Amino acid sequence: MALLEVRDLRSGYGTGPDILNGVSMNIEEGGSYCIIGPNGAGKSTLLKTIAGLVPTREGEIVFEQNPIDRMRPDRILSLGVCFVPQDRTLFPEMTVKENLRMGAFLERDRQTVNKRLKEVLELFPQLGERSGQLAQTMSGGEQQMLAMARALMIRPRLMMIDEPSLGLAPQITDMIFGIIRTLRDEMGITTVLVEQNVRRGLEVTEEALVMDLGTTRFTGRSNQIANDPRIRDLYMGKLATGGADG
Repeated sequence: MALLEVRDLRSGYGTGPDILNGVSMNIEEGGSYCIIGPNGAGKSTLLKTIAGLVPTREGEIVFEQNPIDRMRPDRILSLGVCFVPQDRTLFPEMTVKENLRMGAFLERDRQTVNKRLKEVLELFPQLGERSGQLAQTMSGGEQQMLAMARALMIRPRLMMIDEPSLGLAPQITDMIFGIIRTLRDEMGITTVLVEQNVRRGLEVTEEALVMDLGTTRFTGRSNQIANDPRIRDLYMGKLATGGADG
């Protein structure tokens, strides 16, 4: 059975129209997935709906054979489904270490939290060097690292990352994608990312989902999607410099 199943999902904001119009996908445990599509395709909305931040109107979201589409975001997070938004949503007036500890708020054992903190800082040595620095004084790349590191403090089963390279310099982007590879290859964390840099996103994932107008258009192996002339003609030009979507 898939770790996560999305079946004919419809969702949207407030009383507005549907942004997702029947999206379906299966996420296998230990896999890595990239969701691509033009701006407005509903990519970010899909992640937010899975995380419980946007209400499901129709369809199902099933995690480990249990429905989660009517759960509160905190309950979904407690199951190990973690969402790293593109705006990073850090605690700006807290230090790096304080932000990381907040990521483990569900864990009550102090020794476990300290162990996780040590492991995360080994993965992100730049954060260790700035553990006492306020989050609001960090660069965009450092804030992205902190957002990802904080998510790892809960030991997620599924980590969804929205536009991890958005606005970052090439050198920092390389570092972020290297960490995403580590999540998959060394830590065994199932990863799903929405990424504006389509080529890089497909390089660090195994499977791809192509969306357009709130629906699933294509699925396949990432390397095949990257080399498919239909996908390249339809999407790559639009997405090469694309930004966030709704």
